[in-house]
Amino acid sequence: MCSDQSGLEEMYNTAYRAFDAGKFPGALKQLDAIDARQPDLAASKNLRGVILMRQGNYDQAEAALTEAARIDPKFWNARFNLAEIPFLKKDWAEPENASNNCSPPVSLIWQRKLRS
Repeated sequence: MCSDQSGLEEMYNTAYRAFDAGKFPGALKQLDAIDARQPDLAASKNLRGVILMRQGNYDQAEAALTEAARIDPKFWNARFNLAEIPFLKKDWAEPENASNNCSPPVSLIWQRKLRS
């Protein structure tokens, strides 16, 4: 069991390095292999969601991130990434209007976050 976990960790690290290098197809292929071995790994679903967000596949990204959050409700990365989707889609009219009483407006906070 220990070697299987170690193997999954190495596969995840390989997927992350591919993602970090902008090699999204290779990263997704590695994540497919991880999911075939352990389909309930929240980190794998989260990374898949982030890659799909970067590719502009927001509906698929939302599904992957929702699954990651379902698998591990305390996995804050998945919930944070899921919350970014409306802003990446530039669907912020409602949140911005709702934040008119905030200082600074919520949309400005998110715009700064997305630039960093």
